Amino acid sequence: MPTGGVESWSSQIGRSSRRASLTALLLVATFSSGCAASQPLILPAEDRAVVIETEACGAASGRVGSGVAVGNDLVVTVAHLIVRAGGLSATPTGGQPQAAEVVAVDLRRDLAVVRLDGLALPEVDIATSGPGGTGRIVEAARSGTVPFEIATFADLRIEEILGSERHTRQGYELVAVTTDGDSGAGAYDEEGRLIGIVFGRGPADDTTWVTASTEIFDFLETVDSEDTHELCG
Repeated sequence: MPTGGVESWSSQIGRSSRRASLTALLLVATFSSGCAASQPLILPAEDRAVVIETEACGAASGRVGSGVAVGNDLVVTVAHLIVRAGGLSATPTGGQPQAAEVVAVDLRRDLAVVRLDGLALPEVDIATSGPGGTGRIVEAARSGTVPFEIATFADLRIEEILGSERHTRQGYELVAVTTDGDSGAGAYDEEGRLIGIVFGRGPADDTTWVTASTEIFDFLETVDSEDTHELCG
């Protein structure tokens, strides 16, 4: 599925331009046919892996989790990792830990965006998949790289973070063995395109739940990369 001709959202000025480019990126990555321009080189998924560590705040203890560098200086992770954190640091692949800022949080989708100054990676290629599809969860903080097969793609009813209401979001049930600390890691198809991020495990040891890239895309549309979200509130 070629993505030739798609302008980089991370290089544009202003939120509206960035959203328009992200829209084009998702549509081309998901729906284009094989007759377009040649496909650009996809950055290895391993180069997008980020380990996130949070500091304790009050009764909340420090935690370790994962994230995905989606483009520019932005990293997507799970909200349940960073809510009520006293501070956080992030370590990109091959880099050193550095202070990071939370840009936005969506408690309903259990998603958050973190800014890591100087990261400056190209935008991630996004795709969708279906039952029987295979790929890898890449460089999760605890489990490393884990192969998966998609069991189902469905609307999942999940309890809101820090709340009791249940909300529906698109996601995958994967046959994959993960553990605590792997939430936020990227799940990629065989072509190296992001289909979602890990947010939890099922009752079976080999069941992993993933929030779909469609939800990540919708969340990113609302994000202003210059914003800062208060921690430990």
